[in-house]
Amino acid sequence: MGNTLAAARAEVEQAEEKEKQKSLQALDFMEKMLKAKMDSFSDTLKHPPDDSHLVNLGTIVDQVVDYTINIQKDKGKAVEAVGLAVDKFFDVDVLGGFKAIIQGSVDAFISDTTVGEKYHQEYHLVIDNNALVRVDSMLYKYNFETNGIVHMVDNAFCYMFYKSVIPLKEVKQDVVIYSVTNYVKRGLKEAKIDAADRNKYVLEYIQSLKSLYKALE
Repeated sequence: MGNTLAAARAEVEQAEEKEKQKSLQALDFMEKMLKAKMDSFSDTLKHPPDDSHLVNLGTIVDQVVDYTINIQKDKGKAVEAVGLAVDKFFDVDVLGGFKAIIQGSVDAFISDTTVGEKYHQEYHLVIDNNALVRVDSMLYKYNFETNGIVHMVDNAFCYMFYKSVIPLKEVKQDVVIYSVTNYVKRGLKEAKIDAADRNKYVLEYIQSLKSLYKALE
């Protein structure tokens, strides 16, 4: 999101020399802070604490990592940009309600005008392209006061989305059944099917997954 940072620098360039240098240094600091946050997010994701009860990260197959420094006259552009990133990140199989959950979290996060630091993280397991996929989203934002470090800056914001494929043999069977059932339920959402019939579809899908894995042996 270099455009928003470039816009902030362009605004600063119009100030008097003393104020300009002070503001440019502040923008440099913000950029370094955001990059440090993203490095920290990534490190925590790839090296979780020993007491973590989450399914471990698998092989990363897709990621979006970006940051922005938003100036007041460009409010709303961050929401639009992240919305486009979410659209591109999730393919057709998982767009539905799951994408809406992520986008809702992003919208609420960015719209919060509380001054100071704010952090949000989400974790989901989904079936995508015949694989068990862990989806992680991490958001960080610092809202500035209007008379703060650089007067025209609204907030500094960064986000990361990761998709990683989890080997089915490395997770408990009930986790696989839960994830497959959710996937099948989404596919049957419009059909009026009772639990017993739904379980038949779940079993059929699990059998098809086993056949795919066997074909690779």
